Amino acid sequence: MDLTLVTSTTANDIDVDEAPLVAALTAAGVATRVAAWDDPDVDWGASPLTVIRSTWNYAEDREGFLDWARRASSASTVLRNPLNVLGANTHKSYLAGLERDGIPTVPTKWFARGAAPVTEEQLASLPWNRVVIKPAVGGGSSGVRAFDLTDSTDIAAAAAHAAELQTWVEVMVQPELAHIVEHGETNVVMIDGELTHAVTKRQRLAGGDEVIVAARAVDAEEEALARRVLRAQPAFQQRELLYARIDMAPDELGTLRVIELELVEPSLFLTQHEPALDRFVAALKRDTQR
Repeated sequence: MDLTLVTSTTANDIDVDEAPLVAALTAAGVATRVAAWDDPDVDWGASPLTVIRSTWNYAEDREGFLDWARRASSASTVLRNPLNVLGANTHKSYLAGLERDGIPTVPTKWFARGAAPVTEEQLASLPWNRVVIKPAVGGGSSGVRAFDLTDSTDIAAAAAHAAELQTWVEVMVQPELAHIVEHGETNVVMIDGELTHAVTKRQRLAGGDEVIVAARAVDAEEEALARRVLRAQPAFQQRELLYARIDMAPDELGTLRVIELELVEPSLFLTQHEPALDRFVAALKRDTQR
């Protein structure tokens, strides 16, 4: 077996990129299997390269996921993306690190796990009328909700939601960017060192469906921000990052800001952009032959 693509026991038939990627790898002569990180019966040393793709339930057991990654990395396989990025990138506090590096991110007010519950007064003191409240460990739209802090009923609901999240995770409160509401966010994809394409993804809150606009070229402003983000990652400088996705949107003044940097299990929208699929397959084939 040349290659293992890693999914989760709850992601069956969800990853739309999985089937075309496996088919393209098979056509390229790369013997490929798909295995779940949370399947205790998998032998992770059975293939020389193990690539994380749709481990989307890791937020339910982040420590268990990181323990699995450590075991896989010591099982005679190369893990991509590498172990040294997984701990930091599975907790959104990495955004504070990007901010310290001078990279524009969405302003965030952090509330600690297990601390005194968030109050309506604390939320009312924030300089934003509409906010998004989300868990610092999470994927997709799980736990993500928007609130109007000028509405007394909504602010009470916002405080209750934040306090409930605090029982198990650090909480992020951010301004709701009007551009995302009206037009969506931009997701810029990097594969094997190259920015391959971008897609527009419509806003998705808890329970909503993901809507993707057709892929397009990355524009100059998006490329400049994406490269700043990537240059700040030691694993990128060391050529250990196989893939990345940089999610961004402009604020009310037009400043392009990073929403998230996805280094662990992002959708790469390979079905929307065949050259990206080809590049991914070529990189995987090369790395299985090293």
